[in-house]
Amino acid sequence: MRVLVVFLTSVSLCSIGYAQRKDCPTSKAEQAETQAGLVRSWGALYSWYKEYRACDDGVIAETSSAAVGNLLAAHWNDLPALGRLARTDTTFRQFVIKHLGWTIEMQDIEAKDVESIKRNARTQCPAGLRGLCDDLWNSADTALKQSSSPQ
Repeated sequence: MRVLVVFLTSVSLCSIGYAQRKDCPTSKAEQAETQAGLVRSWGALYSWYKEYRACDDGVIAETSSAAVGNLLAAHWNDLPALGRLARTDTTFRQFVIKHLGWTIEMQDIEAKDVESIKRNARTQCPAGLRGLCDDLWNSADTALKQSSSPQ
């Protein structure tokens, strides 16, 4: 019983610590999660990133990973918009690459969608975006390998 009380106290303190982050108070964290779930374009994701990147942790990171994965899987033709944003803001580019790598681990999108992203990065890369496509391919490949390895 004592172990259970200590464990529950630890979990409560971790939750409180997250909620009280100066750069992401609870109200902003709630908005971040809701807004990440509404992202339907690279411009919208970039606006979300600028507003809420300090909140990109835990369940919020899962939601933003799902947005990245879904944009890449369902809107590959919009990759030039990502390319323009990634050229002007390299930290946003890193954010996208990192979150693609997390999509399978967090089960935000299916492996077949990540396979599609990987294939598109090799065979349907828009002109001038080879470096971005190579990074997307590497991130997708790593995610797929990690998801298939025994835990």
